[in-house]
Amino acid sequence: MENRAKTLAGQAVRWGTTSVTYVKKQMDDGDFCKKCKQVSERLTKEGLDQYIGETVVADVKNPSSAGMELAREHSVDTAPFFIVHEEGHPDTVLKTYHQAKKLLHQLKALDEEERGLEQVHA
Repeated sequence: MENRAKTLAGQAVRWGTTSVTYVKKQMDDGDFCKKCKQVSERLTKEGLDQYIGETVVADVKNPSSAGMELAREHSVDTAPFFIVHEEGHPDTVLKTYHQAKKLLHQLKALDEEERGLEQVHA
């Protein structure tokens, strides 16, 4: 399968045309991996989880799970990871929380700016 992803965090983000998929790994015992738990907790604590459009599970016991398919499609072998879908652009894979955090903060700022403009015009 052709790799449509590029690994790059610094791209222009336009709220409304951008969505983020969060892929986290479920282990043999049914629990999520340690790093995935840490990232999920940080996303919630920092209020960034609301900017995740979809959370997908990569189940290590099920190679055909949605998350495992995405990992193969984007040639990613670590979890968690994020896929940025931006209309008219190839998907971007973010392999670190730091990269995702930067992007999610940009989305948050744009969202807050849009809400501020809506209040001004109301």
